[in-house]
Amino acid sequence: MSALKQSLDRIKAYKMGKANKTHGLYGTPTWKTWDSMRQRCMNPKAPDYMYYGGRGIKVNYSSIEELVRDIGLRPGREYSIDRLNNDGHYEIGNCEWVTKSENTRRQMLRRHNEPFQSQRFRRK
Repeated sequence: MSALKQSLDRIKAYKMGKANKTHGLYGTPTWKTWDSMRQRCMNPKAPDYMYYGGRGIKVNYSSIEELVRDIGLRPGREYSIDRLNNDGHYEIGNCEWVTKSENTRRQMLRRHNEPFQSQRFRRK
């Protein structure tokens, strides 16, 4: 069973009141991204804190459910979360799922102050 299918099944179970966790996403790829995002923004002991929380980047999503409503579930292993405005927060309208290769390309463009086109892997 794919991770996406498992995530969808957990959301369905949550909506039906059968989930064993509050949101039903614990341990899924989306939850792992959520947890990593929060750690690098809020935990000064996290390895990447200096690049995120140390720069003032915050997680303004009130919950993982709000993140999922904004950009959907993580589409697959090859995807990571990216902020459209690199100096902006993790918040509604500023995040999307991108492939790791696209994220690397964007980092290079940002270093040279060149614009990039959003792929908009956002939930419609």
